[in-house]
Amino acid sequence: MDTARRRDRVAQFMSDQQRQWRAGDPLAVARATFACFYDHRPLPRWLRDAILTLVDHGMTDAERRMYYELEKHRARWRAVIELRQRSPRALPWDKCWPEAAKRLEHTDAFGSEHVMKKSYSLIQAAGGERCTLESYRLAVAKREPAAE
Repeated sequence: MDTARRRDRVAQFMSDQQRQWRAGDPLAVARATFACFYDHRPLPRWLRDAILTLVDHGMTDAERRMYYELEKHRARWRAVIELRQRSPRALPWDKCWPEAAKRLEHTDAFGSEHVMKKSYSLIQAAGGERCTLESYRLAVAKREPAAE
């Protein structure tokens, strides 16, 4: 099959899957994702949005809140990492915390120097770059034992 014809067939398939997703078929998301994977194509915006919708619907309110908190801690951790490891001259720790706080001003992740330290330490304990929601949950539980 020539390239133009194949491209048209894939485009039609993806259009069909989008229409089926909008009609309520969640498996259309899986079919479209596999098609992108096998055809080495990036996911179209509608498909990325559909995946996020499915994930969001599968989460409890408590998981959603925990994920939101995790993302704030990750943003703080990344700001510190950026200042310590990826800038031309790594800042010393004592200058890193206030600079990270300043960089995150006007964002949901904004916090004091103390908050930057705590978030950095928490994400490090949860695996740093490899931190997952579950490893974060375990790190939080170790820090904040349940009240008896």
